[in-house]
Amino acid sequence: MEMFDSSSQDLSSQPSPQQGPSSQPSSPLDQPHLVGQSPLRERCRSILASGRLGHAYLFAGAKGTGTLALALAFAEAIQGGHRSWFADPDTHVFLPEPSSFNDGARKERLETLHQDPYAFDHEGAPVQGDSKGQERSNLRSFYSIGQFREQIKPVTVLRPNTADRLVVVLHDIHTMRAESANAFLKLLEEPPKDVLFLLTTPSTDTLMPTILSRCQVMRLKPCTQHEITEALVAEGRPREDAQLAAQLSNGQVGLARAMDVDAFRSSKEELLQFLRSSYTMDAAALSSLIQQVSQGYSLEQQIAWFGSLEWMLRDLLLLRETGDTALILHQDHAKVMIDFIKALQDARLVEMIDVVSEVKPWLIQNVQMKLILPVVSFRFAALMRGEDPNIARHEAWKHYPAAG
Repeated sequence: MEMFDSSSQDLSSQPSPQQGPSSQPSSPLDQPHLVGQSPLRERCRSILASGRLGHAYLFAGAKGTGTLALALAFAEAIQGGHRSWFADPDTHVFLPEPSSFNDGARKERLETLHQDPYAFDHEGAPVQGDSKGQERSNLRSFYSIGQFREQIKPVTVLRPNTADRLVVVLHDIHTMRAESANAFLKLLEEPPKDVLFLLTTPSTDTLMPTILSRCQVMRLKPCTQHEITEALVAEGRPREDAQLAAQLSNGQVGLARAMDVDAFRSSKEELLQFLRSSYTMDAAALSSLIQQVSQGYSLEQQIAWFGSLEWMLRDLLLLRETGDTALILHQDHAKVMIDFIKALQDARLVEMIDVVSEVKPWLIQNVQMKLILPVVSFRFAALMRGEDPNIARHEAWKHYPAAG
């Protein structure tokens, strides 16, 4: 993901690229960078208008729906909407982090978030590296008990500087380790005076019921392709590129913004080669391609690569069922895809799509691409022939080489 010029100055009074000098939003909840979620934004306005704020709100929605972006906008609105959360001494924002994090890396992430509130809210979102800006995308982030004791709890005993209350934002609280979650629960059970918590999570299913019961849940809906397209166009993307990024992003605003559509267009031949080599079981060609994708692509690019593969399979399925090339995304490869369908009439395309959907989360779980692609290729070789894979899904461990 592109790193922006970081600055600690208050940018809230400066017009964004999408705004003219006199078109400042009336509320942080109306900021042009926010995508979709109109009903929930209206609910936030109603809460503010009532003057009756709770002590904890949980923004729950799938990755990319904008849970953190909306929580930050709500924080600014709660504090009067006069400045960015980044420059507000009474707003404190925390993100889960790897155990090896330092103050420089922490500051860098907050500066990135200040420039793009969707930066850490999508599959493959980067974990920023040390203060020199090195990127370490594959490090798993979580809330340790050390982070809770040394960073989070101390701010809850501070007195507000200029506002009526402190606002503490915790992103992705489902990553709290058990000890951290229990310690945080005590804060929710006896909330500090003049402290309001804004929490985010992609799912409430993995949270402690006792934490969930002490929050007002604000549920976000997936963003539509139209909403994402219009947001990207407003930011200056050509409409054709914006539409393609929206299609490939699976409703994830941050991923759409980070999407390199030119790389997607150039990867089509590579995807077709992967399918051909998988069918023919050409070990040399597969080894070369897997090495290129594993070593030459960033995590975001690898996720986009799998997204492109999924779209290509969906196009093949759509083309086989309808015969209408006007309906497919890869129209410039329509002839090749028609030939594919004719040659492989028994291909179990739905199951191939399921394979891709199943393995995409593995990348986020730090499974290396060089281990994933051979498994996918092995399964595709059978499915393209209309056969069951030699290794059943419930015996996936058999894909691993024998030790010793």
